[in-house]
Amino acid sequence: ELRQLRTELGERTKNLVDKRRLLEVDEQRRKAEADKLQALTELERRSREFLIEKQAKKDLEARIAEMQSQLLGSDDPSSIARVRAEYEEKLKNIEAERHEAADSTRQVERYKTVLLKQRDIM
Repeated sequence: ELRQLRTELGERTKNLVDKRRLLEVDEQRRKAEADKLQALTELERRSREFLIEKQAKKDLEARIAEMQSQLLGSDDPSSIARVRAEYEEKLKNIEAERHEAADSTRQVERYKTVLLKQRDIM
């Protein structure tokens, strides 16, 4: 009877250890499922953000295309050439004004030096 009780005690101890291990594994499984759920939630959030950014980019591209078509009038080569010619003419005018301003600045500097020399002479 003693042997039988010891055998039964050994089995119960073994079962208790096995149950502890089972509980540990079950806890690890629950934690893994929680981590998986959290990762899926984060992935869904990032996917929504990506789709929002993608839509915003598409809207901006459409707006840019609309503004370009308004600026150019149409996409035919003659209107593009006309706009290019207008801007080249504007650029030439601005460049000429810049040269005139630089020349005026040089003339003012020369006039200042002449005035200083006259002052020094008197």
